[in-house]
Amino acid sequence: MSEQVTFTGIRTTPAMERTGEQWRALAADASRESAESFERCDSDGFLSQWASQRMQSRYLAVATFADEGHICERPAVFDLAGNLIRLDDRTNDWGNRYWTISSNEGSKYFSESNASTLKTARANNEKKGYRLGWAMAKIEMTDFDWKFTDEVVSTKTTDWYGDLIAAGKEELLD
Repeated sequence: MSEQVTFTGIRTTPAMERTGEQWRALAADASRESAESFERCDSDGFLSQWASQRMQSRYLAVATFADEGHICERPAVFDLAGNLIRLDDRTNDWGNRYWTISSNEGSKYFSESNASTLKTARANNEKKGYRLGWAMAKIEMTDFDWKFTDEVVSTKTTDWYGDLIAAGKEELLD
């Protein structure tokens, strides 16, 4: 069995105060647990191995966010004038993403266009009064994961599809 490497106080340090180095130490620990499980159980321990590998991936992602000051790039929705729209990002039972937009008139539903070409998708979204873009937002970390906050640090683009079209792309996955 391999020797466990511990980072003093890492599990008692609040998640938002952990450094990237501390998150990477947790990832290394999860990797070690996966390897030890394999040595002990061969294929019978696949579930614990899978769980340890998933946690390693999450810890490594969160380490990057910690290194970057708890900021992450995220999709954003803008009105046609380029103003950021505050919304709730949701996923339905079938895995499709949609947004709910709250305003003085109540809640509205917005689902991005699934058109195959960027020009058509952009036009469809604009008919609804919105454009897709990207923003840098603060994230909140928990012991095992992270989530976006409503705090936007900066805007990268207010018209992502327009930028891709201007770059000569015709489809999103070109």
